[in-house]
Amino acid sequence: MKKNYYKLFADCYCKGATCLHPNSSIDEKRCHDGDGKSISYMEGFRFVFPKDNNDDEFLPILNSLGIDCNIVSQQFKDIVEPYITDSTSIEFVPVKVYSEKYGERPYYIMHFLKFENVIDYESSKIITYADGTKTVMVPHLKLNLIKNLHLFCVNAVGHIIISDILKKALIRKGLKYGLAFSKSYICE
Repeated sequence: MKKNYYKLFADCYCKGATCLHPNSSIDEKRCHDGDGKSISYMEGFRFVFPKDNNDDEFLPILNSLGIDCNIVSQQFKDIVEPYITDSTSIEFVPVKVYSEKYGERPYYIMHFLKFENVIDYESSKIITYADGTKTVMVPHLKLNLIKNLHLFCVNAVGHIIISDILKKALIRKGLKYGLAFSKSYICE
């Protein structure tokens, strides 16, 4: 039986989608998935919806200026945590998200501490820049290395990957709105 995996994104096309703003400067504290550095120092940071946004919506995944990680709801975190096989590969840092219309809610920065080494580079589509750096645009994942993973991160565009099992759990628990899934390529 073929297993399916999906890139997971915040759905930028749904009505309530927006980009949050940090309430305090985090320029010197940027966090990136896969960098191996804990961002526990960001605990308690406050993120706000833009003032001119009339469609504030507390979606399962939100994006913010200043960080390259997703901000996820309590419900999202509660659903995915049982599917995490290596608790040292990801951290959930508690933050607050504020809307003038609806008040404040608890959220978490979902920060992957490491990239899983599961990409088949020979099959993947890679862009090489003039300076020699490379970006994996369309990763092909090695099935034998991911078959027991349900939520992980790779060093590529669309870097958060979930299993079909986790995708179905999210949908079954009512979290389809605000999430986008794109099928990943798998190598046997």
